[in-house]
Amino acid sequence: VFLSYRLGTLERSAVYRLVRKYLGQCGIEKNKRGPHILRHTFATTLMKKDVSLFKIKELMNHKNISTTEKYLHVVEEDLKDAVEQIKL
Repeated sequence: VFLSYRLGTLERSAVYRLVRKYLGQCGIEKNKRGPHILRHTFATTLMKKDVSLFKIKELMNHKNISTTEKYLHVVEEDLKDAVEQIKL
């Protein structure tokens, strides 16, 4: 729930416009500018902080872990870091 400056709730469309505006100012690609991308960022950030998949699932209020997995984005840098942690 988001509140307006008048302390009323913001309409869904207003939230969408604000998020698109500020994501645009951050240089996010136009097709990825929407409130839903924030859920992807939230899940991926938690994963990078080593929060368990089960906890992320609960925080995102998903019924199935498979749904949560769709929100996690592994970047090549993370894979390189994982390989470097293996000491041979």
